[in-house]
Amino acid sequence: MSIRHRIIILMTGLLTGIAFAQAGADHPLVGRYEGSELVGHTTNGFEEAEIIDGPITGPAHVVDAAGWIHVEGSADLYYYKLPDGRSSLEVLRNYEGSLKAKGFATVFSCATSNGSCYQT
Repeated sequence: MSIRHRIIILMTGLLTGIAFAQAGADHPLVGRYEGSELVGHTTNGFEEAEIIDGPITGPAHVVDAAGWIHVEGSADLYYYKLPDGRSSLEVLRNYEGSLKAKGFATVFSCATSNGSCYQT
């Protein structure tokens, strides 16, 4: 499965003290949350990664274990500084709604704060 056929949104805290290549353009299918600032962009011509596609049922990160899928292909990472007063959850929900309106579907969504990424 190729990364170029899926858009993976990972929400993280603000990045500080890390240098990334500056870029002025957003991903054409995703766009930019209103008021946010693009602070960096990296491109890898060919990369591999394991992403969560369901509740993790085994050890924290075992390749081929339930809850993980291996993907490879071209990967672009965009780094944004959110506008003051906006939470990561608010921005995530905005992106989810925007992508759904464009015909995308969520494969899996979870949060470590409530334990929904793991099954015991």
